[in-house]
Amino acid sequence: MYSEITIVVVAFNRPKSLLRILSSICNANYGKDSVRLVISIDKASNNNDVIDIANEFKWDFGEKIVNVQETNLGLKKHIIQCGDLTEKYGNIILLEDDLFVSKEFYNYAKDALNYYSENNEIAGISLYSHRFNETAGLPFQPISDGYDNFFMQLPSSWGQLWTEKQWKQFKEWYIRNSENNTRFNSNLPNNIKNWPDSSWKKYFTLYMIEENKFFVYPFTSYTTNFGDIGKHYWKTNTTLQVPINNVGKKHCFSNLEETDSIYDAYCENINLYKYLILESPDDILVDLYGGKKEYKNKRYIITTKILNYKIIKSYSMSLKPLEENIIRDISGDQVYIYDTFEKEIKGGLKDNENLHHQLEYYYPGMDIRKAFKLLFNLYTVKLIWKAIKVKILKAR
Repeated sequence: MYSEITIVVVAFNRPKSLLRILSSICNANYGKDSVRLVISIDKASNNNDVIDIANEFKWDFGEKIVNVQETNLGLKKHIIQCGDLTEKYGNIILLEDDLFVSKEFYNYAKDALNYYSENNEIAGISLYSHRFNETAGLPFQPISDGYDNFFMQLPSSWGQLWTEKQWKQFKEWYIRNSENNTRFNSNLPNNIKNWPDSSWKKYFTLYMIEENKFFVYPFTSYTTNFGDIGKHYWKTNTTLQVPINNVGKKHCFSNLEETDSIYDAYCENINLYKYLILESPDDILVDLYGGKKEYKNKRYIITTKILNYKIIKSYSMSLKPLEENIIRDISGDQVYIYDTFEKEIKGGLKDNENLHHQLEYYYPGMDIRKAFKLLFNLYTVKLIWKAIKVKILKAR
């Protein structure tokens, strides 16, 4: 009897990447389940070796299907076509070829599916533990409150499970809205707004915001990302590498009502207002990373930025994650609550001083001397020049 989950691997023109992800999948634990594996390969002029690897790969755990596209779809259309496989197979785990899975990725996915499959607030289940805020360009760490998961209003693209219902709801929204690009002018973080329209993740993020849905993320990751050279990276990038859990366990999941570990598309905690003693605690905008550009319709702002409003309370940048300083009421002078009803020009406080605090907070041991050595050396100059050449070639 086949498993209720089909594994779908997305490939293009990176033979080493495909070999690596297939090897890790082959080493995972599936118990007695028969698991279907689909390898979907987008058309390229130079990927015969990728096709050969897929055809020759030995899969001992169930049926193996190799789909080679007849025309080049591009990443967005290819991912959407793979998502559409939910109509045929039901639940799918989608893995791009630059990923690597833990031995327990499948068992985690089964447990999470069993818990969340009927929850209409959930848009998907991530196998990857989000640890980097792409909008702020800084490390991210969620609050731990005893559960094995947290929630984000960001889709995972580094190993995710979709049910047929979850994908159908997104696809129906996408068909209605895919031509209306003006919707990207609001709601989305600036870095996501600047992603090309060829990004499926850009659409899925907007869908989650507009429909108020969330992705489930594990605290310990069951996939990691090698950041291989390709569509997104001009050089190998380890920013998204995270430790993976290879030990089986009984998972303790939460619903949205049971946890404070819930984050918006900016990686800001949406439940932080509960811990603030204000006239209107829900009339506050949380911007601890300083990535939000507009402060409309909110009286209070809590942020690390220097703003020309009256400071009514300030906190330290000591405990981790950052919101713990507010929850535990750790006083200091690095995080501020502003009342926007009262203007107040700041004289002594400078944004550069706060940037220095952030460097020390997010990157322990990274002082100014080390930063200077990293920034000003021949290798860095070579990297900058290489990046410029890549941009010039793309612009032609």
